[in-house]
Amino acid sequence: AVTGTIEADAVVLVLIIFAWTPPHFWALAIHRKEEYAKSGVPMLPVTHGERVTKIHITVYTTILVVISVIPYFSGMSSLLYLTAALALGAEAVQMGTRMVSAAESPVHQNWKDAIVSAKETDTVYLNRFHSPALRALRTARTTALEKEVEKNIWGEFGDAQALYFGGDMEAAIALTGQVAGRIDAVKPVAEILQAVHDECLETLGKLAKQYLPQ
Repeated sequence: AVTGTIEADAVVLVLIIFAWTPPHFWALAIHRKEEYAKSGVPMLPVTHGERVTKIHITVYTTILVVISVIPYFSGMSSLLYLTAALALGAEAVQMGTRMVSAAESPVHQNWKDAIVSAKETDTVYLNRFHSPALRALRTARTTALEKEVEKNIWGEFGDAQALYFGGDMEAAIALTGQVAGRIDAVKPVAEILQAVHDECLETLGKLAKQYLPQ
């Protein structure tokens, strides 16, 4: 508005906001789904259900992580920004996966068990010479696709509904490799949130003792 031109850096910032807005708003919409339904507001959890909404939240969160590192590579931000973006992005993906694998989640138990039992090394890096690159849980399907280096395997993603809700771990690529080894149990949402709350307060307390004058 000031310069009369559209700068690339401004477009990147818009993309970050665009990718950030849906997942956090959909999470709130799930929490207030009944109120939206009574009011006739066609939010995604109302029109398509919580299952579809949670898939969209996971996808958009992953997109957000990718977009958030662009300012560093475009020269807009420093290495400090990149470090923070990657750390916070990884935490966002991990928290999203924790919620999807929570006890109340409608996702199939086979998928939850696979997440809990996975080790840090139980992943494969797919599509490394194409876009988008993917890290996924190691299954027979993803192990075979890992060898495909000449073509883009995105078209062979598979049936996500059959994977996450039908329990067929070979039906699609399980895009949860980023958090393999970090989730060790299926817990209720309330327990997950309480643990995050307690850890946050503990960390803030340590930082206050270290950096604030006594």
